[in-house]
Amino acid sequence: MPGISYDVLKIENPDINENSEMYQGFRLKYLFSKGKTYFTVGALSSTDKKQNDNQVTDLFIWGIGSDFYPRYLGRGKRTFLNLYSGLEFGGALYIKKD
Repeated sequence: MPGISYDVLKIENPDINENSEMYQGFRLKYLFSKGKTYFTVGALSSTDKKQNDNQVTDLFIWGIGSDFYPRYLGRGKRTFLNLYSGLEFGGALYIKKD
């Protein structure tokens, strides 16, 4: 579905000098080709109150993916117990505090 999502990223074993324990922010999803292919872009910021000069403060995330349900898994004929799946590739860029 197109729209806006709220994302939370919790890092299990953060390096105190490099990463924050948790990042949160919003992501926008744009659909191509009647809901089968989509592009996402978003920004996450650190929730740490105490940051040092080398810590990553902002993450910019992107991704491109495809939903399998509209084409391969049911095509909307069943109204319950639908398996909804897809595949997404993406990445992240980060900015360190200066």
